[in-house]
Amino acid sequence: MDILIEALHGLPLYLLIFQVLVIAFLCFCLIALIVQRLREKLEGVDHAVETPLETEAHEHPFVLEQVQEELRAKVAALEEENKRLRTLPEERNELYEKVRHLESKLGEYEIVQEEIGTISDLKSENERLKKELASRP
Repeated sequence: MDILIEALHGLPLYLLIFQVLVIAFLCFCLIALIVQRLREKLEGVDHAVETPLETEAHEHPFVLEQVQEELRAKVAALEEENKRLRTLPEERNELYEKVRHLESKLGEYEIVQEEIGTISDLKSENERLKKELASRP
């Protein structure tokens, strides 16, 4: 600890303090710029959203009714999608059961395939032995 205190004594200590202050100032400026840009973007979005609806509503009184109908249709479509998504876990469980069943069947078929391979080997050996017996006097 004493070595650190001795190393930061005098001019290096002032340089370190100056560097920390400069970095803190730069961070503050960066945060201020980010906040300023966010405010500008949010103000631009608010005006862009409100202005067309207000001008259309004043020009055509039935535009609001059309927008409301479109929104109702979208809400109805989203409700249907929500109902469909709620039934997905049930369908998923059914599919998992089918997969488990098919995997068990596949295991059985693999066993049968191995047995068929063994039987065909035994058949060829049986034919070879029959020929060998037939060739002996």
